[in-house]
Amino acid sequence: KAASRSTINNSGVTDSKSEQREMQKDFPASVWEVVLSGCLDMLGFKPFYGHKERKLAADAIRELDLEDIKNESFRELSGGQRQRVLLARAIAGSKKVLVLDEPITGLDPVAAAHLYYLLDRLNQNGTTIITISHDISKALSAANKLLIMSDKPHLASEAERREILDV
Repeated sequence: KAASRSTINNSGVTDSKSEQREMQKDFPASVWEVVLSGCLDMLGFKPFYGHKERKLAADAIRELDLEDIKNESFRELSGGQRQRVLLARAIAGSKKVLVLDEPITGLDPVAAAHLYYLLDRLNQNGTTIITISHDISKALSAANKLLIMSDKPHLASEAERREILDV
């Protein structure tokens, strides 16, 4: 069975950035509902979320320290809080692989550092995290493997990592 994956980009979990931006303006869901929606793929033909999905959502909320805002409206949250909620949604849907597209775009330095801390913690607990980033120095410091996209894509050697950091 193929692993589920979620993509977090600078405007949310979606394939269409402009569609997500428009949706966020009038999105009345609570943090709990957004995180729980990460389990939609697991429902199959069931019409309602069950104990398993609710537990996954509750665990993700706890893991990302969102208990105190779980009843808040998603649209009323700050950018950093939204990113944490969307990360919790992705985690509820799959703890195996997360694909993130520019996850810190629009975040202040404190929120960005906290997001990287959370990603590192998830990775230490066994989640594979693939991040697309133009912030090369941060990507190098946060990643344990680096894929260089060039004419010949390859995993960077330690010497290449040092060379990139020295630039």
